[in-house]
Amino acid sequence: MGHHLIDAEISRARRLAAAAWEHRSDSARALVEASQAVRAANRDRDPAAAAIADRAAAVALFETGQTASALRRARRGLAAARESGDPVVTAGALITLGGGLCISGRLSESLEVLDEACASAVGGMSIDARAQRAVALNQLGRRREALAELSSLLDRDGPDGPDGLQRAELLHDQGVVLAFLTRFAEAEQAFRCAAELFDGIGQAAAAFDARRNLALSYVQSARLPQALRLFDELERESGSDRQQLVWLQCVQMEALLAANLRSEAVDVAERLLETARGASADVRAEAWRLCAQAFAADGDLPRSAEIARRAERLFRQQGFVPFAAIARRSWAAALPPRRRAAVLGKVIAELEAAGLRSEAVMTRADRLLAAIEAGLPTVVADERSELSRERRRGGTVIVRLHAWLGESRALSAEADHRRAARAARSGLRLLDEHRSSLGGTELRAHASGIGEELARIGMTAALAEGRPGEVFAAAERWRANTVLARPSGSSELDEALAELRSLLALSDGSPGAELDPVAIERRTAAAEERVRRIARGLAGQSGSEATVPRLEAVRRVLGQRSLIELIEHRGSYVAVVAEPSRRARLVVLGDVETVARAAADLAFALRRLSRRGISALAAGAAAEGVHLALAEIDRCLIRPLGLAAGPKLVVPPASLHTVPFPALSSLSDDEVTVAPSSTWWMRTAQHASATGSDRKHLALIGGPGLAGAEAEVAELGAADPSAWLLAGADATMAAVGRALDGARFAHLACHGHLRADHPHLSSLELFDGPFTVYDFERLTDPPRQVVLAACDSAVGAQRPGDELLGFVSALLGLGTRDVLASVVPVPDLATTELMTAFHAAVRGGRSFPVALGAARRAIDTSIPANLAASVAFVAFGIGT
Repeated sequence: MGHHLIDAEISRARRLAAAAWEHRSDSARALVEASQAVRAANRDRDPAAAAIADRAAAVALFETGQTASALRRARRGLAAARESGDPVVTAGALITLGGGLCISGRLSESLEVLDEACASAVGGMSIDARAQRAVALNQLGRRREALAELSSLLDRDGPDGPDGLQRAELLHDQGVVLAFLTRFAEAEQAFRCAAELFDGIGQAAAAFDARRNLALSYVQSARLPQALRLFDELERESGSDRQQLVWLQCVQMEALLAANLRSEAVDVAERLLETARGASADVRAEAWRLCAQAFAADGDLPRSAEIARRAERLFRQQGFVPFAAIARRSWAAALPPRRRAAVLGKVIAELEAAGLRSEAVMTRADRLLAAIEAGLPTVVADERSELSRERRRGGTVIVRLHAWLGESRALSAEADHRRAARAARSGLRLLDEHRSSLGGTELRAHASGIGEELARIGMTAALAEGRPGEVFAAAERWRANTVLARPSGSSELDEALAELRSLLALSDGSPGAELDPVAIERRTAAAEERVRRIARGLAGQSGSEATVPRLEAVRRVLGQRSLIELIEHRGSYVAVVAEPSRRARLVVLGDVETVARAAADLAFALRRLSRRGISALAAGAAAEGVHLALAEIDRCLIRPLGLAAGPKLVVPPASLHTVPFPALSSLSDDEVTVAPSSTWWMRTAQHASATGSDRKHLALIGGPGLAGAEAEVAELGAADPSAWLLAGADATMAAVGRALDGARFAHLACHGHLRADHPHLSSLELFDGPFTVYDFERLTDPPRQVVLAACDSAVGAQRPGDELLGFVSALLGLGTRDVLASVVPVPDLATTELMTAFHAAVRGGRSFPVALGAARRAIDTSIPANLAASVAFVAFGIGT
């Protein structure tokens, strides 16, 4: 396919050109042979040989990242090919130039060149031309066209079909397109097949690339454990190959940023900056661009700008003009508004010229904000008009979300609060409609930040209007999306989950795993896709207008409870307060930093109380620190509300999730329940009153390494001989899973391990391993009520949108109605007395919040450990 010979007797120019093409992957050798071939071809007046040689040189230069030089050689080769009049040589030159333009981001120009190549190429070269055209279509966002083209080529058989290398490359490209279309099971199958074919024909580097993209697909489909394992394998496989290691770390960076794991992305960025030192220019530029993105996400704009400038310079040197523009957008974020607007205007022009519509629209929304800040009404009007046009054109979710974001920013700046709120709602509704279906692709990489700002604009507008009901709706629309988006139960989903669990057991090496591992993995991927599809169809529309109840509707269900909905906004807290006998009202509270300092002081004092053998003097000082911190939190958050006595429902933002509200003096005599959102509380409370519960058994679990755990569950079990008691070697993952499924009540006295970087890997320690949040989510019938008697068991990882991911959110999302868990450190031996009193109150028919209050009053809090335990625990849920 590569070189084309006309004469039977081959000239020296043609031998050199053929050799250069054959050795094109060895850049140094290919460039020497190509230069010799061009000189010989010029002497022989053989433009066809010169075209083949220049094409080989261009490919070698592209491989080493010297894009500008490569494009010059490719254009020179095309001119020589046209001069030769040979259609096959011309088609080959067109393919090389079109592919190079695609690599450098000049997508519209690339597509024009490749269309010409497809019209003239024949045989295997026609496959190359159409495959490269499909790559360009995918990058332009025309993914269904790209998939159809690749599928058509793969369906070819016989002499007109692709050879082994072409088939592997087509499968790899097909996997990329399928991943963009969120058809992850098919994408992963394509990547695996491509890797196998590449390995079979000795293309180790290409096989590595296919497996690297397989790992990225795992991340996009939320299969992070599989992705992390594969990343580890690939890192070991890369060995001393710096280029492969850099690309691998780049993909890891993209994955971490897409999953919003900012601190972990910064850690990888620090390593990547060092690893990329010896890589080729194109790889270094991409590495720097991603590192700049990671530092910006972590709030370090000066460092981000410095690295982004380096990336831009290197992209421009290599001829990657659109990527240079994207890097420039990163460092422009640190500029003053007027200068930023000017720079972003040039970025938009370059992105649109390259056909990168999504990137251009995102930049327009940023430029509009800069123009608002700089007071440039003409630029604001122009960008607003362009974004409105883009919104009407439709397109990807990213395009429409940024268009609504721009409109919301403009209306908010004009203080048109009602229309700003409507525009923000439209954007959030679009986000909700597409969140689950788009999974982890382009939306996942950007939507959280967009959604957060849209919610903030909506909240600003609601607060400016000063109506409690609108502020309540704005808070609920972007609160606890994880909990609200959980699917309801169905027999079809139950069956799919059961199948998935059995396959996961086989893949873990359980007895009976005699099937081929590849077959198990393939079946597991299909089962996961089935679960995802079924759950997607059952998912609630979190945050949409249809599912957020009116404040008055919530008040009717609350009965005699008072609602305290706390909101963090612009460095302060605001409360929506709804009491049975008063009109709903808004109250401005203390600033975020003061509360954060008090919460940190509380955690420090409780850790001191938790120390074994603490002296009386030290215990007294720590106890005083506990009381002072609680008093400060109460002064900032609750005392200004002027609440009447009675039961309370507190709905805090994620930043207040570690506040032990029942221990605050203004609430200590009340029945206090904490919920992730009022929408969740109302829905769950209504469902609970309608269905009741016929569950019988109690599950008592004592994990290893926790002093007093076995004694604690034994003491609790003595009061109920029918309880399922699992402790020591009996507390295995399988046994605990069986005990929890269908339980009326579950008590877990186990060490808890929080994974802030990956909340779903947070776990409770059992005899044979960790019981993770994933394992909780695999329960088909979770317990109605759960006690997590473990240190910090209610603490989770904060995510955009007031989401808190961890044990409590997982259990409440799955259908558990009440959870008792600690929000601050608690000593291992301190909980037994509190738990015994709590269980006695629950057996007496008291609700979780009432039983917790009774237990706190029943223990002697002059004992340091008891004081720590009495402060630590909070009743989450509906308060039954």
